[in-house]
Amino acid sequence: MIPFPTIDETERIIKDYAGSFCFSIDNDTLNELTVSFKGLSDFEIRQILNFAYQESGGISAKDKALILKEKEQIIKKSGILEIVPVNATMNDVGGLANLKQYLRDKSRIFNNLGGARKFGIDLPKGILTNCFW
Repeated sequence: MIPFPTIDETERIIKDYAGSFCFSIDNDTLNELTVSFKGLSDFEIRQILNFAYQESGGISAKDKALILKEKEQIIKKSGILEIVPVNATMNDVGGLANLKQYLRDKSRIFNNLGGARKFGIDLPKGILTNCFW
């Protein structure tokens, strides 16, 4: 099995793509998109970049939603994982006060993983849902 690109390799793929079409991407956008592509193959990343470029004529922070939507489709097609949308909030979860406080404390990091990466903060692994922030 071919390993997925590392964060640095994914960043290079995005930069090379932008360079080949003669447009630039600011560092904040680059960081956010790099994190969004985590877990996808080189081919899948380039495929989504092509789709985003065709939609808007460039790659920007607005494309993060498109990337995540396409990533969800790829995951669904694999049949290995299931994405379950949740419409719950922290108030809907009983107990777990320590976990809730931890998630509140870390929400700034979770909501800005690209920026957090610049400061050397490890990306979370495992199951996290956006219902907590």
